[in-house]
Amino acid sequence: MRPSYLPRQRGALSIDTPSRHFGAPAQRFGSARRSRRASAMATAPLPAHPMPASPPGSPAGRRPWNPARASVLVTALSLLAGLLLPLQASAAQYCARNVDQLNLALDLAQANNENNVIRVARGLIVPAAPEEGHLFTYVSSKDRSLEISGGWDPQDCSSQVLDPAGTRIEAGGSFGLFNLLIGSSGGNALLRIHNLTLSGGYSDSSVARGLGINVHGFMYVHGKVEIDRVVFADHHCDHGQSRGCALNLSPGLKEVTIRNSLFHHNSAGGAAAIRAWVSEGIQTVFRLHNNTLVDNYAHAPDQAASSAIEFTGDTDTILMYNNILFHNPTLNAPIPLPDLARDPAGAILGKNNTIAASAVTWTPDTSGNRSIPPVFAGRVDDYRLRGDSPLRDSGFNAGWPTHGLLELGGGPRVLGPTIDLGAYESDVLFNAGFGD
Repeated sequence: MRPSYLPRQRGALSIDTPSRHFGAPAQRFGSARRSRRASAMATAPLPAHPMPASPPGSPAGRRPWNPARASVLVTALSLLAGLLLPLQASAAQYCARNVDQLNLALDLAQANNENNVIRVARGLIVPAAPEEGHLFTYVSSKDRSLEISGGWDPQDCSSQVLDPAGTRIEAGGSFGLFNLLIGSSGGNALLRIHNLTLSGGYSDSSVARGLGINVHGFMYVHGKVEIDRVVFADHHCDHGQSRGCALNLSPGLKEVTIRNSLFHHNSAGGAAAIRAWVSEGIQTVFRLHNNTLVDNYAHAPDQAASSAIEFTGDTDTILMYNNILFHNPTLNAPIPLPDLARDPAGAILGKNNTIAASAVTWTPDTSGNRSIPPVFAGRVDDYRLRGDSPLRDSGFNAGWPTHGLLELGGGPRVLGPTIDLGAYESDVLFNAGFGD
């Protein structure tokens, strides 16, 4: 269901191509999903089980904390032990194979007082029918971690294939996938998402944000986010005021790291791939290392500042190393938007990025930034560098291993004398000049 104005192949786009709309404005949270799950669990007993108080600062419209509901879910887990498998480890761990099991794991993680690990099995995870809001929600104001990863053995989640394509979570016509609110008084609440492909969110709402992942922090308690080796593809926000259609990062986050990830064929009014903003003066640190952002589309140039990434706020620190931002077109505009913008103006530290166009101020110690076409392998949706790409072995090594130990495909992050630019690391085959 890609909009008709988004071709799969790379190349020039007609500025006269009309846009499409996708039904009624979407709501931010899934009331239909809540009703269906409440009905399914209505017959479960309600054991006495103390629950924490409602987290502070929960935004309007979010699913409220409900102790009875959490108790029902705890009981439901015991009844469904053969379906949602708890794994024996120091943290609470769960193996999820479908939408309902992943939802149940998130609800239980929200209710307990432990660090939580959710392993999503290999295969396609898609809802039986479209829903009005994000499919998966999580709220926590506790000093703990939540880790969600894909590629796990469908039988018992005991082994993992290090390839994000192995687990594809598809919105299936729903508004979006993950809507997450994290933070803690100690500032150590951690959300980590890795080794997944997230795709297929759609909305024509003016408030559409983060259809792949939408992350909020609390007003006075803050959290950390790490997104590593995740593919964001085919999220489409049709309203001209939409931003950050694939990934939206809202105020209250203390540290954000996005690395070795791929954003392609997402569309929005502007900043189709990532929007990150702060407004509380907490000095958020954003790290973007070795990401590839290509073929993302902005369709409302008169209302937007960039086509791919937009940073909003002037109190944060932004570090960008070894990223590829190229061919992120602007529809219906004689002058294209830049791939990257920051509003209001503020400095960004950049090392060895290739960016087609930007509207930012770079710090004095920025170095190695270029505007060189990446030269990909040539196949549709294959964003590995070809053997003769000038971006091979041309990255900034001093930041490693903060770039991560693995590239997007699961291989070593550094193979040659120097790290490659982008999410992938060239292997021997591509080094030889093949790949077409």
